[in-house]
Amino acid sequence: MKITVVANTSWNIFNFRLPLLRELESFGHEVHVIAPIDDYTEELKKKVTHFHPITLSRKGTNPFKDISLFLQFLHLYKSIKPQLSIQYTIKPNIYGVLAARRYHIPCICNVTGLGTVFLHDSLGSKIAKRLYKYSFKHSQLVFFQNTADRDLFVEKGLCKPQITDIIPGSGINTHHFQQEKHSEQKTFTFAYVGRMLFDKGIVELIEAIKEFKKSGYKASFIFAGAVETEADLGITKDMIQAWEKEGLIHYANVVKDMKTFLAEIDCVVLPSYREGTPRALLEAASMSLPIVATNVPGCKEVVIDEKNGFLCEPKNSHSLLEALKKMVSLPLNNRLLMGQAGRKRVKECFSDKVVLTKYRSAINNLVSR
Repeated sequence: MKITVVANTSWNIFNFRLPLLRELESFGHEVHVIAPIDDYTEELKKKVTHFHPITLSRKGTNPFKDISLFLQFLHLYKSIKPQLSIQYTIKPNIYGVLAARRYHIPCICNVTGLGTVFLHDSLGSKIAKRLYKYSFKHSQLVFFQNTADRDLFVEKGLCKPQITDIIPGSGINTHHFQQEKHSEQKTFTFAYVGRMLFDKGIVELIEAIKEFKKSGYKASFIFAGAVETEADLGITKDMIQAWEKEGLIHYANVVKDMKTFLAEIDCVVLPSYREGTPRALLEAASMSLPIVATNVPGCKEVVIDEKNGFLCEPKNSHSLLEALKKMVSLPLNNRLLMGQAGRKRVKECFSDKVVLTKYRSAINNLVSR
């Protein structure tokens, strides 16, 4: 069977979907990847047999660009003739599904997080919600990464409950992401891993770091992740450079070898406003690291408060500060026990085996219909 796998970046597929591609191919399916060209495209091409580039604007609702995207999907689906399409991220979930409908191609959509569509009440958000509602009428299955996101879509009438299901993220290779030998750093090291977005709680984290250092606590803070170029959403390079000059953080840019990076970290911090199932936390937990995160959908599924980390209130720098203080004050043995609990949770609930089994079952059900 021919299956298309679609996302808004080659980076997304290269970092998160390769195990699924290998799984599909192992069952004899012919997999075609559809994604825009970016810095990861050439590496992705080495891993896949069929790659089809598209031009896609991730943000914004320019009608001419979106019509162009829809026409690109129509052309590709007519050419490839897939029997199933698996879509990730907003625009493939919308325009990919609508194009697939033209050729009666069943779709599995994946809502990997709500992003700015639900965090901001803008005109673009309202348009996106309407398009979601229309496109999901024609999807055979919609995977959500936590129940809160699914309930929100159902409550707002964007999706019928009978076509929804929960999948625990993109799946973690727990054999790869495991701590070879934990050794406490000379200086306790916190790390934020993720895109440089306001909605990730970075401003609150900086405020907490300032108070943390004023209080006499000793720790270093490393930020790792891409700077977002979209207006009004991202932390700018100038802001990051200013924080570095103040001695608040060290910016490590985009980290390609996350396992090696995490091996030098004592605790991962994610003060996000909302998540799907944050891979940064899953990788950290799989590496037996304790976590500080906000008590919001996505994060609270990974972190059990006081068990494998500490939860704090979102958009609250004081609550975040107290969690950072509690973490750095814990004896090493207590932190190791937290890390072990986190790894156990990932192996049981979020491993790539769990995720691939879910996809296999979903595809078999669609085929049998």
